[in-house]
Amino acid sequence: MGGVKGQRPGPIEALKKRKRNFEKWFREAGDKHGDSFDYSKAAEQFETQKQPQIEIQCKEHDQWFTVTPFGHVQRDGGGCPVCGPLIRGAVRKNNRAAQFRADFAERYPDYELVSPYLGATESITVRCRKHAMEFPATPNGLNQGMAFGGCKECAREGRQQRAAERRITLDDTLKLQPCLPAHVKIIGLDTSYTPTRVIIECEKHGQDRVPKGYLTRKGSHGCPQCGDERVGYTEHRLKHLLATGERGEPCRIGVMDVEVFGIQSVKVGFTSRTLEARYGIALKAIHFSAQLDEIDAIALETEIHSQFNRQSDLRILKAGMRNGGRWGGDTECYWPGARSARPMLDFG
Repeated sequence: MGGVKGQRPGPIEALKKRKRNFEKWFREAGDKHGDSFDYSKAAEQFETQKQPQIEIQCKEHDQWFTVTPFGHVQRDGGGCPVCGPLIRGAVRKNNRAAQFRADFAERYPDYELVSPYLGATESITVRCRKHAMEFPATPNGLNQGMAFGGCKECAREGRQQRAAERRITLDDTLKLQPCLPAHVKIIGLDTSYTPTRVIIECEKHGQDRVPKGYLTRKGSHGCPQCGDERVGYTEHRLKHLLATGERGEPCRIGVMDVEVFGIQSVKVGFTSRTLEARYGIALKAIHFSAQLDEIDAIALETEIHSQFNRQSDLRILKAGMRNGGRWGGDTECYWPGARSARPMLDFG
């Protein structure tokens, strides 16, 4: 017979309630874990879901362990110190496998997985849908963009496509002629080289064969031998001209505003091309320019540098060193503003 409402239940009623709660918990444990555990000690030790801990035996690993009744039902592995890590590891592996399969399908629509995912570094078999070829790979290798090779036929076709993209034509190459000094002409292509080289003819040094990229590189003189003669510029070049009595080629010298790496500065320089062609998008304004023989341009640039050396602006040079790629001419820059640009303009 039940107790009076508001009063603590007697010992018999408390025992019956504990038994009912145990039986309910026992059913929940069975639904969760099946016949994996021995609960022979649990009936005697059970009091409530939250406390105290009870002893349970894992039949698979023949190991007794303690856990709260609630924790046993909630945890994967029931609190067994061996089952728990194994189950959690399997869950993580399954999650990684699912993520890998999703990434693989998005990244490689022309390939399909033939074997199951076993681990990031474990070998799997991949099949190319296009060429019906199978090849070994690893998930890590696939995630790195097929750097290990992939389908040999796909790789061969890729090489052919890249070679076709690198193939140059004379018409396209002749478009570079306006960027070259007047004494250097593009006269043809030499396909005996891989990749094809451009045949140039220098009025001073004759024919040479250069990569197309050489003609578009900053600081290129069009002719490699002309470039070699200018090594050690400007002192070496000035000594050469004085020793030979030559005037050098016609040059354009300028005092300009430039912006490089987001830094505004005043640039003094000369070139055998136009100032616009030489400095490109870095050129913002021209304060002074003149057409001079090379020897006079060198002398004027040297004199300007001597007069305004204390106002040298090294910010562009230092930014290039930090970025790992210096800008040509970064040692002849000066601080902008009235303290530098105006006196230079008057000097010029």
